[in-house]
Amino acid sequence: MFTHFIALSKLSDREIAYHFSSDTTDEIISVRDKFMDRSVSISDAAYSIHALKTDSPSFESVKKMDPYFTDVKPFNSVDGFLDQVRELSQLNSIDVASYLIRHYEIRPFSLQKTLYYIYADQLVDGDKRLFISNFVAFDQGPVDQEVYRYNKHDHDSLLRQHELEKKLIISGKVDKIEAIIDSGVHKYNQYFDSLWGDPEDNPTHRQGSPWSIARDHGGQNAPILDKYILKAHHVEQI
Repeated sequence: MFTHFIALSKLSDREIAYHFSSDTTDEIISVRDKFMDRSVSISDAAYSIHALKTDSPSFESVKKMDPYFTDVKPFNSVDGFLDQVRELSQLNSIDVASYLIRHYEIRPFSLQKTLYYIYADQLVDGDKRLFISNFVAFDQGPVDQEVYRYNKHDHDSLLRQHELEKKLIISGKVDKIEAIIDSGVHKYNQYFDSLWGDPEDNPTHRQGSPWSIARDHGGQNAPILDKYILKAHHVEQI
């Protein structure tokens, strides 16, 4: 019989695991201890440890024995697994949009603008990206394409998702990040809700704004790069 040591992580709709198997107990213990040493910089809330036995060393035998692991992608490298966990633990625009939709009455137009301003304010004032995003210059202003797609075609998945809370527990910054997001909602949601259908008063459309720079460089739906925001966010501030 083979014992399988499995460190499982489920983040951002991905299921990954570090997997090692052996028919020697001492080897399993050694690998477990080494894994714990290497993963000390990552919160144990980011993964769970499992041990089980099958008659084969393969991860396929684990899947056959327990359907819980059916969709899991295995890694045989500790560093490869931990790098993926770090990457998947980063907040993204879907995480933040889901939080906004679940906690506030926020319409699609205001959702996109509030999301953008929270991102831009933190990039400029906090000197860092609060979350991974992909803002482009739609006719109505900055729009995150992933959030647009989910909100239009799979809105229910945004209501079910709770990745932001999970990732903030992992980061240990629950109160700090939620306070930044909540403050942004209180500042921008009602303001932009009142501007729907009135593009002339939309501050993101001001000449020299990041939105206008993006369109000058790449036309409609061009990416709004961080360097544009850092250079010109002051133009669109309210």
